[in-house]
Amino acid sequence: MPELAPNIAETCFPMWWRKVVKLIPKERRQGLNSLIILTAWEIWKHKNSCVFENSEPNTLTLITRIVEECRLWRWAGAFKLQDFLVWARSTNVA
Repeated sequence: MPELAPNIAETCFPMWWRKVVKLIPKERRQGLNSLIILTAWEIWKHKNSCVFENSEPNTLTLITRIVEECRLWRWAGAFKLQDFLVWARSTNVA
């Protein structure tokens, strides 16, 4: 989703979030919000693991955890997330 990714000049997470949500059709926003929340949560947990457990930063591990968390959320009933991911793939947003 390159057009949704923050650029180097964007340093305020809430401002970036408000901006990208406006780029998505209203019926897809709840799914995007779910994806942003779960991604931010996984980044936070990964950072804490590095700081407090002396884990090595690892992008592949982080991405794997995000993908797995998406699966769990969908399995738990986050249908708007599923709808957003399907829509994003079909419209070349992802």
